Amino acid sequence: MTNKGYALARAELIRVLTAYTGITTSNGATPANNTLIDANLKGKDSRKIVEKTILIMSGDAEWEDKGAAEFDTGTGKITLQGTGFSAQIKAGTIFRILNISSVEIDVARIEAKIDDVEGKLDKGLGKVELLATGTTTGAAYIDALDIDARLYDEFTIKLKNTDVANSLDYRVLLRPEHGVAEQMIQPEDITLAPADYDFVNIDHKWGQVIVQVRDTVAASHADFSVYAICNKQ
Repeated sequence: MTNKGYALARAELIRVLTAYTGITTSNGATPANNTLIDANLKGKDSRKIVEKTILIMSGDAEWEDKGAAEFDTGTGKITLQGTGFSAQIKAGTIFRILNISSVEIDVARIEAKIDDVEGKLDKGLGKVELLATGTTTGAAYIDALDIDARLYDEFTIKLKNTDVANSLDYRVLLRPEHGVAEQMIQPEDITLAPADYDFVNIDHKWGQVIVQVRDTVAASHADFSVYAICNKQ
């Protein structure tokens, strides 16, 4: 049984928060059930509607509420945030616009702030992405990606054979000094079949890192992509 005092308090709260009470003049969209239309709202300031809560007071979706995402001042159509109501908002439906933001809008704001913070963290950490694509040219190794490793503390390289028919070989040259051809090769002469890929983690400080590729079978060229995620110093 509903507490009478609670019901009165709720009704009073809705009354205080109500900025507008209207009756829809046309049927809203279906099956999305995410719009309602009140021609009496034509010409109204969208800032007084968008991001407010729409509370349905009659019809099949009675007592359901959604946040207003968009308002067409030319037609009086309100488009709701997120998923629609449980039923179409038909002409003759009583509704209220409340001076309070909806849960969907608040959640959207929070998610936007989280995305912004994550983006700033990535920028602050100095994460850099490098990408190169190409095709092997023969039995001799060619440079696929040349990284100035002096700029980074560590990074991960993903090499993929994007070809549908031919294999390729790859190796990674690790140079203590940038531009000086004194190096160790690790890994060396690794074969990737078509559509295969491999990861190489570089967690030691180097001056230069070069990824090289070649045909596994001479004259049988293969397409490739090299992707690296690097953390700045």
